[in-house]
Amino acid sequence: MSRLPESARSSSGGDRSRETRTSTATAPATGAATGTISRSPARIGRLALMFNRLSPSGNIILITLAMAVGLASGLGAYAFHMLVEVTHAFAFESPLVAHEGAAAMLRMVLAPACGGLIAGTLIWLLARHDHSHGTAAVMESVALHGGRLNPRPFFTKIFSAGVLIGAGGSAGPEDPGVQIGAVIGSSVGERLGLSVARINTLITAGVASAIAAAFNAPIAGVFFALEIVASDFSATMFAPVVLASVVASIVGRALMGSQPAFQAPPHALVNPLLETPLYALLGLVAAVAGALFIRALFLSEASFERLHLPIPLRAGLGGLLVGLLALLLGPSGRLILGSSYETASKIIYDAGPVGSLLLLILATKYLATILTLGAVRAGGTFAPSMVLGAMIGGLFGEGVTALFPGMTASPAAYALVGMGAMLNAVVRAPITAVLLLFEVTGDYHIILAIMASVVTSHLLAHRLHPESIYTERLARKGIQLRFGRDMNILELVTVGEAMTPDFDTIRHTATLSQLISAFSRTHHHGFPVVDGEGNLFGMVTLTDLQRATEEGIPLTATVEQIATRDLILVYPEQSLNVALNQFAQADVGRLPVVDRRNPCRLLGVVRRSDIIKAYRRAALQRSELEHRHQQMHLGGQCDTHVIEMNVLPGSASDGRAVRDLHLPEHVIITAIRRNGETIIPHGSTILHGGDHLTLLAMPEQVPQVEESLLHGTGNNTEPRYHEVVLTRGAPAVGKKVSELPLPPEVLIVTLRQDGHTQAVHGNTVLTTGDELTILSPPGDLEKAIYCLSGR
Repeated sequence: MSRLPESARSSSGGDRSRETRTSTATAPATGAATGTISRSPARIGRLALMFNRLSPSGNIILITLAMAVGLASGLGAYAFHMLVEVTHAFAFESPLVAHEGAAAMLRMVLAPACGGLIAGTLIWLLARHDHSHGTAAVMESVALHGGRLNPRPFFTKIFSAGVLIGAGGSAGPEDPGVQIGAVIGSSVGERLGLSVARINTLITAGVASAIAAAFNAPIAGVFFALEIVASDFSATMFAPVVLASVVASIVGRALMGSQPAFQAPPHALVNPLLETPLYALLGLVAAVAGALFIRALFLSEASFERLHLPIPLRAGLGGLLVGLLALLLGPSGRLILGSSYETASKIIYDAGPVGSLLLLILATKYLATILTLGAVRAGGTFAPSMVLGAMIGGLFGEGVTALFPGMTASPAAYALVGMGAMLNAVVRAPITAVLLLFEVTGDYHIILAIMASVVTSHLLAHRLHPESIYTERLARKGIQLRFGRDMNILELVTVGEAMTPDFDTIRHTATLSQLISAFSRTHHHGFPVVDGEGNLFGMVTLTDLQRATEEGIPLTATVEQIATRDLILVYPEQSLNVALNQFAQADVGRLPVVDRRNPCRLLGVVRRSDIIKAYRRAALQRSELEHRHQQMHLGGQCDTHVIEMNVLPGSASDGRAVRDLHLPEHVIITAIRRNGETIIPHGSTILHGGDHLTLLAMPEQVPQVEESLLHGTGNNTEPRYHEVVLTRGAPAVGKKVSELPLPPEVLIVTLRQDGHTQAVHGNTVLTTGDELTILSPPGDLEKAIYCLSGR
């Protein structure tokens, strides 16, 4: 953590609001930095036009839409519930097949196999190219893709999951429910042309609504969505999500009854001094089981992949293995099929299996869940983890009762607490785990035990396996989420790219009266303070001014008397991840960016909003890269190599437009890294010496690409492109293009003024800041540059 030297210390204050002018590094045309995706009016639809005519306030629109999403998500959760029920009735309660004897045993084996086969066939026919999975895909969309979700593969997998679970597949209904709510929220936001931030709010509202309706737990639904999907507990997000969850819960209670998914009798701590450590120990056991579950699940997926079977056969095989596991248990086999809600309810009522039978059911349910999700990848882990937790807690409680007879609660209480501990160990949502169990029981007496167990589970599970079941799936795709942001992207973007270089400052000798005027004039909430030579002296905020007023400091006092001198500094070459950590440690709204070699030289200011804008720009760039890679795969070129190389000054590619490069067919330049910035290239993009290129090519094309870009020198007389920026005082400033004494072979190709590309004519007048692209033979280049810039 770097701080300003003692000789030049100053204050940052704690205000987090905007305090500087707009950064010169403006957002791209897509609107990523402002959270708005550009859409044609034709796509906005009649409802959007109606909203535009009515002109209601933004918050009213958002809350109304969130409640509508909650209503639709509640109905969607009910429809999915009915799909599972109808499938289950057809598979296990049909009068066409006997309910006893060999026929019943055969049905218990074949039903999951047929369910897997049908689910796999649907996925193979309608979503075979989609590799997203449930909640993890929703998290990725919110963090990286502006909340854009493709409804077709999602609804295909939702329907497939309903058939699979109803037929006995060991999976949970919450992941399909999350997908239902997320797709509804995304579709509404996309259709109305809302900003990225509002689309993400509607997605979060949909997720909360689905959980609320499925479990009849609106509070847990809200916190699951905020904790897992959005990683955002701001007031702007909170109100719409809560109201959506309430609406969905009302719908769920009206259509599916008022009882929660898991029913539990009241439990209490019988002996707090003895039992609290025991519940904490149960959390440690659940953490180990949860970490093993995550690893086993992904091992199962990899094992099924190595079989190289078509998706329908792979899914059918997984279902068949689940059926055989159920067959091993005999009449108790039905206890491991489907979501097993009834099994968990029996255990927490002290009416379920015990002893060796419970241990056997635990082992088979564990395997059945891993096989189901590994083979089909449809359905969730939320409910299975709670069922497994109930079994683990029940066994643990039996051991406690044997060791301390009459001194502790019944095994059912430990089963209830085990549900929360195991849930947290798998999904890493401690707040959700505690609140869900509280809503299930409605009893505060057991809450201390739940909290102790969940906390110890969370701590150990993170040490054993840092990723949750959701973030592990994203991590395997190279996405490292933290606080809802991809850390890999934050590592690639520097502070210099995100900072605001154009900012207002105030002299340390200014009076407090002048400071008040500056705040009033600019509407900023803080200023960097500089000395007479323009060096960084400190930071002053409205908080500092308010404190000075309360202390009776006169308005004739100078800014240096109230400025904070102990500053946290960041450097332009540091990553945004470092800056984010500095913000978290210092709890400030802005950080000064200084030169590492001269910490008193102020280069800019970086705010939290700057980090979010830069992150969104980089995320959209990454999304375009992924799209390009997918296009190559769809073209049948799956065996590609990623090549990284630098453009050598004077090489064949230096000064060339991308469209003019003599690259082999199907070779794609996916990204250019230049001066710390990432550029998504187009045909007109000009390469410069020192550019770092990322390319995709077939293995046999790599030598040809390297020869063309790295080693070729090109024709020494062939014209090359060059970019010139006109600074203040440049010879070309204020002149018409026709008046410039340029060599006859030199051509001004493009002109960018104020961020817009303009046509160049003889009467075009050049101004300071203009960016010119010229095409010049090598022999005339030096003269042309001198004519334009004087350098």
